[in-house]
Amino acid sequence: MFKPKAILIGTLITIVLVFIFELILGPLGGFLGLFLGGLVSLYLMEVDYKDGIIHGAIMGVLTGVVFDILIILVASLNGISLGLYLAGGGILTLLVALIVYAVLTGIGAATGIYLRGMLKNHSKIGLRG
Repeated sequence: MFKPKAILIGTLITIVLVFIFELILGPLGGFLGLFLGGLVSLYLMEVDYKDGIIHGAIMGVLTGVVFDILIILVASLNGISLGLYLAGGGILTLLVALIVYAVLTGIGAATGIYLRGMLKNHSKIGLRG
């Protein structure tokens, strides 16, 4: 079941978390932000594993597109021509970033769905189990 509103909200949550964690922890914080963005967003959604991983990957690609646009803007504002940037390895950089973003957010989404399922089962069983 495709939920575009949830994907857009999840993408915004992921972008905000990436910015916050990159400011605090540096470059590795961005990866943590991607993972946690997928986890938090898909924890809140009511989907199964398959749909959740697909939604998480879509959120990662959308987040990657936003950051790729920012990278291109920063490069062009620094005086690097767009053609030179893309011909000098920029396309490969942008594609690898998209793939990494999609995979990390998809893993975070699967983790969020798994945790939600565990907590539901735990609350049904109770503490005595």
